[in-house]
Amino acid sequence: MATAGSQRWILGPRQDAFFILATPVAILATVWLARGIDQIDALVTFGVALAMAHYLPGMLRAYGDPALFHRFRTRLLLAPIALYSASAAFAWYDLHGVLVVALFWGAWHWAMQIYGFARIYDARAGSVDATTARLDRFLCILWFGACVYVLNDGLRPYVANAYRSGFPMLSEGAMDGFRSVWLVATGATTLFYAIHTLRRVRAGSPPSPLKIGFLVLSFGVLGFAE
Repeated sequence: MATAGSQRWILGPRQDAFFILATPVAILATVWLARGIDQIDALVTFGVALAMAHYLPGMLRAYGDPALFHRFRTRLLLAPIALYSASAAFAWYDLHGVLVVALFWGAWHWAMQIYGFARIYDARAGSVDATTARLDRFLCILWFGACVYVLNDGLRPYVANAYRSGFPMLSEGAMDGFRSVWLVATGATTLFYAIHTLRRVRAGSPPSPLKIGFLVLSFGVLGFAE
């Protein structure tokens, strides 16, 4: 029989620590080791192969689970047709816009994975109010963007592909303005998030400490590694 403490975990303390909570740190340590022995290219190749491999279980779950397929039937049927059609059209006309879409979709996918685990941990702790869920989403989007696009130089490939696709050139001042606005929004949202969290603690409905730890680890490592 599960105890109240064990219900806060997804798989269990050891499994969560190994597969979820400590994963960002383990990845960072692996990259450092690969650089030290001059095997970073091999690690990148392995990472790309592993990233591609995880799509197969996702497809099997999406199209093989009757309940899940019935719930999202329309989008699961139409999305592949739309994506293949758009990719073929962009390739035919030698446009690069689909690469911009793919890059942003990949970033959104990554940020929403962090958000999903955060919500699972909160749900395990009984913190399921809508305001907290929305703030979790905003916080994940803003901090992911801050770590990848603002604090580091991850925006460059997006801008380069946008220019090759015919998008208008942006001045350096516009880019600096974008970064400043994003940082201000991230700071303001983080402050409001902290105030909201304190109120929930005082009201007797605190967030999961595992969620807070997971968010700090994820964005801390992402900001450092990028």
